[in-house]
Amino acid sequence: MTSLRTHVRTCLGFFLIFGVTTALLCGARPVVADSHAGGETASEAAALVETLGTDAPTFDKAKACYRLAAIGDASAVPALAKLLDDAELSNYGRHALERIGGDEAKAALRDALARVEGDLLVGVIGSLGRMADEDAVIPLALELKQGDATVAVAAARALGRIGSEEGVKVLQDALEKDANTPAAAHQRNAAALGLIVAAQQVARAADDAGRARAFALCDQVQQAKVAEPHRLSALHTSLVAGGAPGRARLSELLRGPDWPRFQVAIRAAREMQLDISAELAAQFDRRDADQQVVILSALADYGDAASLPTVLKAATSGPPIVRTKAFDALVRLGAAESVPTLVAAARDADSTIAKAAQAALVALDADEVDVAVLAMFDEADKDALLLAIDLAARRLMSSATGKIWKLTKHEDEQLRLAALRALGTTASADDWPMLITAVSLDDDTPERQAAREAAEMACTRIPQSQSAQILSTAFDAAKADDQPYLLELLGQVGGPLALKKVAAVAGSESDAHRDAGTRVLGNWKTPDVAPVLYELATTFDERKYKIRTLRGYIRVARYLSVPIGERLDMCEAALRLADRSEERLLVLDVLRVHGVPRGLRIATTLLGDEDNEVVEMAARVIVILARGYVRGFPNHAENALVPALELAKDERVQEVGQQVLAEAREILAKRAEAEQE
Repeated sequence: MTSLRTHVRTCLGFFLIFGVTTALLCGARPVVADSHAGGETASEAAALVETLGTDAPTFDKAKACYRLAAIGDASAVPALAKLLDDAELSNYGRHALERIGGDEAKAALRDALARVEGDLLVGVIGSLGRMADEDAVIPLALELKQGDATVAVAAARALGRIGSEEGVKVLQDALEKDANTPAAAHQRNAAALGLIVAAQQVARAADDAGRARAFALCDQVQQAKVAEPHRLSALHTSLVAGGAPGRARLSELLRGPDWPRFQVAIRAAREMQLDISAELAAQFDRRDADQQVVILSALADYGDAASLPTVLKAATSGPPIVRTKAFDALVRLGAAESVPTLVAAARDADSTIAKAAQAALVALDADEVDVAVLAMFDEADKDALLLAIDLAARRLMSSATGKIWKLTKHEDEQLRLAALRALGTTASADDWPMLITAVSLDDDTPERQAAREAAEMACTRIPQSQSAQILSTAFDAAKADDQPYLLELLGQVGGPLALKKVAAVAGSESDAHRDAGTRVLGNWKTPDVAPVLYELATTFDERKYKIRTLRGYIRVARYLSVPIGERLDMCEAALRLADRSEERLLVLDVLRVHGVPRGLRIATTLLGDEDNEVVEMAARVIVILARGYVRGFPNHAENALVPALELAKDERVQEVGQQVLAEAREILAKRAEAEQE
């Protein structure tokens, strides 16, 4: 039932939104309940009302309700009223009655109070509240007193929305009940919610009298024997909607000892866009650590530079939870003055403090941070140098590259490795020669591995064309042992220049170059490598390179983003070159994943293969594709399935294939009959 209701609402919501939007875009005025003209509109409304009285599907009745909400009038009320008892259609009927409005609609909803229960009753009560039906106050008061907790809350909220003096009096009386029974407690808590709603309604008048009335209603709730969350909610409403009395109360709370109400005051001030940073700063030293964390977050939100001394003091001393929050606040304040404080904290013996301060230095958008980090490189202390390297790397400080490069020659291995890795995030295009020198170290040492990690990181940062040009030049000058790795870097860089260079190397006369080049091309990340691989596959004489480039070509068709027509062209081209079963099976796998009706024809050509494994795989692929396209292309499916099923040995392939073939023939037969008619 729930899924049906959800489906109906989704569909009708689309129809309603689309219809209203279209009307507005076309210059039409929205139809309202008070302007239901006669003629076609009245005739349509009558037809819709008639639909509601038939055995029409739920969807049709729901759609009729939506339409009646736009064009219906009092004559539709009786039919809509009957839907209020229907679990499937009650919501739609209530929506229409609310939109139609008027005394008849209100009366229909009031009458339903005695007939419905549970969720339907809660819905009807809500509608009466939204329609502000003052005649519903007495029956709603009865529901407040006699209903269960859910119904009582709904009734109280409705009375609050109605907002009449009589309704508010009902809520006030319920709030003052002193009985300690569960029923009385339910009524008090429900009445509290209703009075908060009433206060919000009254405050919308936007005059001093309305705000004062709202403050008074909320004050009653705060003094009553109700749940603490309700008192806090009433306090929040009184602060936001209570005008001058609310502002005065807010100032008192910011100076007071009650922490929950202090938090409510902060939230209310934010909603009203009141800058209370001065008051918060004045209270900071009087609060415990957990409360100071909240204050620091609020000070950061306000962004007032006047609060900086308070935040700096918190960042310098105090519990770790306060200091780390202060670091974050300094970043959000963009306080360049905080750099010395953060640098000192970044060396703190407490790792929690140190890591938080380091993260703040990385995040702080201030040139002063870079100046401080560069100064650290002039220190002799190892820990200071490691910190400088780490911060420079995390801040992507190209200005530190020269100092970092010097440390790659340091006698301490930890410093050397850290410096080499940092080059990956600080080096620019001009620094590529430096990186290439590092990756060309003679021995397979930790230093060379660190340098290669840096070079690979740099490939993702430095502009593609610049990297490709520099690496291409470096390849020509490099030692033979270093050239394969430089080709790998070109493969990571990618782009037209890199592809051109690697293709030239792969097509050279050097066996070592061919080996390294074809390996890189076989793992190229973009489909523009396909023509290069195909050309090499057709020109190589060495079998291992021919096979390698052909498999790389098929890999592009299988895994990279290629238009479907081009992908199938590649499959046919690969089959023309494939003289081994292994590659033909790879092509069939491409067709299995990416095939379209044309793929059936390509797969059919492999039914005559001399390798039974290829034939069996071709039959399987044909069945898979035919099952997916049989309804749109029954001819293609039948033509491919007949020879495939004659050769297939697998029982499951036969079973599914015969089912698809029967479906194809049934579709074709029906089409033939339709054409004869």
